[in-house]
Parts: sequence; C-alpha cells; structure tokens
Amino acid sequence: MSCKICGNKTNLFFESSNGVIPNKYYDKKTNSNFNFSLNTCSFCCSVETKTSMMSDSQIFDSYTYRSPNTNMDLNSINFILENLQNHLENSNLNICEVGGNNGLFLSKLLPSIPNKKRVCHIDKIFPKYIDKVEHIDNFLDSDLVDFYELNKAFDLVIARHCMAHNEDIIAFWGSLFSMVTDDGLIYVELADLRKTIINQDFGQFYPEHRYSLSNRTIRVIAEIFSFNVISFKELEIHNGSIGVILKKVSNKNSVFCEDTETELELNKGIENIETNFDNWLQRIKHSFDNFESIGLWGASAKAVFTLNLLGENYLEKITTLIDNTPEKFSKYPPGFKIRCLNEYSLLKERNYIIGAPNYMEIFKDKARKFDVNILNTYDFSLN
Repeated sequence: MSCKICGNKTNLFFESSNGVIPNKYYDKKTNSNFNFSLNTCSFCCSVETKTSMMSDSQIFDSYTYRSPNTNMDLNSINFILENLQNHLENSNLNICEVGGNNGLFLSKLLPSIPNKKRVCHIDKIFPKYIDKVEHIDNFLDSDLVDFYELNKAFDLVIARHCMAHNEDIIAFWGSLFSMVTDDGLIYVELADLRKTIINQDFGQFYPEHRYSLSNRTIRVIAEIFSFNVISFKELEIHNGSIGVILKKVSNKNSVFCEDTETELELNKGIENIETNFDNWLQRIKHSFDNFESIGLWGASAKAVFTLNLLGENYLEKITTLIDNTPEKFSKYPPGFKIRCLNEYSLLKERNYIIGAPNYMEIFKDKARKFDVNILNTYDFSLN
C-alpha cells in the first residue's frame, strides 16, 4: 500500500477486529466493532489508519467530544500572538478557525486581537462560546471554499487537532491553504507522532484519527503546496503536541528543520513501533489481570479505544464509568455494557483508573474532594 501523503510504501504494524468510533455514544448497548489496521510511512513519518468502514457521518453523528476548558491552550494562544506581531499587523484581520469544536479556543484568542474585520468558524458543532461569529455548519472541503467564497479570504487560518480526522488529508490541507491570503499565516496544531511514540501513548491511534503526523509530515505537505514552516513550538496538550506557523513564500525549503538527534529519535521510533505497540498492549492486559472490578473515570476516546482493543473480558472488568461531559450522560460508549454516569456517581469504595491522563492533576484535586482512590491511568502508564 502507498502512503496517501507522499506516495511511498507503507508498512503494516497492527490490525484488529475490535475497532470502534470512541466518541460516538449510544442510547443502548451496541456491538459496533469493525476491522482496522495501523500502517507507518518511514519517509514522511506518519501513521495511517485503514478501516473497513467509517464515513464522516458515522463519526460525527452523535459526536460527544467537547473541548475542555483548561489552561493548556494558553501557550498556543501566546505563540499565535507572537507570530502575528512578527509577521502581520495585529489589527483589522480576517480570521477563520477550522474544526474549532465548541469555539472555546477562538473565544480565548479573539480578545487579544483588536479590530477584527471578519471572524469565521467552520465546524458541525456550534461555537457556543463566541458571540457575533460567522458559523459555517459543515466540514471543510474545496466545494465549501467555493460556495462561501473563502478563497484567499483570511489573514489568519487556525486548524487545531482536526486534520487527523480527514480521509483525504491532502485535499483537506489544500482547502486550508487556499483560504489564506498571500501574506497571511496558517496555524496548525496536532498531536506529535514523535511524542506519541516516546511516551507510548498509543491510545492516540484510535480509528477516528485516520492519521498521526509528525513535524516531518507537515514539512512534506507544506512543500506540496509551496508553503514554509516559519515557526514551531512543542506543546503539552494531548500528552505532546506541536504548533506550527506556515506561510506562503517563494523558497520551498522550510525555515525550520529538526535537529539531527530529533530526526534520529523519530526514525528509530517508527522502526520499532510494532514491538513497542505490542509490549504496550501486553503490559495493560497484565495490569488488568490483577483486578476483578475497577472504575474508569474520564471516558476519553483513548481509553474507550484501548479497552475495546483488549477485548470483552477486559471491558467487563469496568463496572463503573464516570465522565462529566453532558453529551455522554446515560449513554453507552461503544463496546461497553454499562452507561456513562456523572461525577456525583463516584463511589468512595471504588478504585478508579483515569481515562484522560493529561488532566491528571485536575482528577487528583477532584479525588480529594470526592474522597475516592485513583490507582493509575487507563493504560497503567504510571510507575
């Protein structure tokens, strides 16, 4: 099979019949598993998920994920503002966020940008946190760009943690690049494949993420469309992400290049990913074997995906399921036989594993409030 990004050969390193769409919740118990495989490209350093099903409508109908309100996005905001100051006049800007979910990030950014001329939000989820915004209730593609006359319409285009969800990733990036003015900036942010591998955070490979990308992947895609990476920042969100500023320039050689040590680390991670992924799964199974019953607190996509990978015998060990997302209340995650309850259903005598480890400090504070015991993360990554 060929990589859909760069055309080079891909290598299969994992396949399973226990694939699920982890952010899609149901009113009744549902057996919704499907076949999927994970494949690496060693040239552009990406991972592609191939599935036997999964259209956009299957993913995003009854989609339950909502951007949480934490301070983790402040570094991203400051990074954008710094680059606006360095490369654009920070006033009278036309701004668009693609895949902005509930609009939380844009609502935090906009107060620092004076005299906005136009603010646009493209997503199937309504941006409830923003007033006076042009909301386009659809997915980004070239037809949408043409219909709404978005070609070269914006000085700043933002796309955070949404490009991994697109089946035709090159078409999506092409639409993204087409929206920015010749002198404008694009800010993209995504989970960093290098950090995913280093941290063995392989729950990140849930099938809704059709791609997992690295900084090298972004450079390859940027060069296809004659854009450059002009600035780069490592971020803590999603257990290791990258924020990248791109600009259309005549010189196709990216200003930013990975240092040799980072390149070697990424290459080695891709080379050993099959062994490390298998060891990760076996470690989780071995840890679960010590429990007859346990609670899951934080029904993240990573946790729902990983527990389904383990199989029905392990899923049944989860006897309490807690999450504070209103859209999940009283519904069944795929593969689970119990409903999702809110945090007021936490039981003092129950031991819990945390399904969203990147918010562990928040969970610890809540655990003291509710007087409950946290054992570990969903993948038993704590020593």
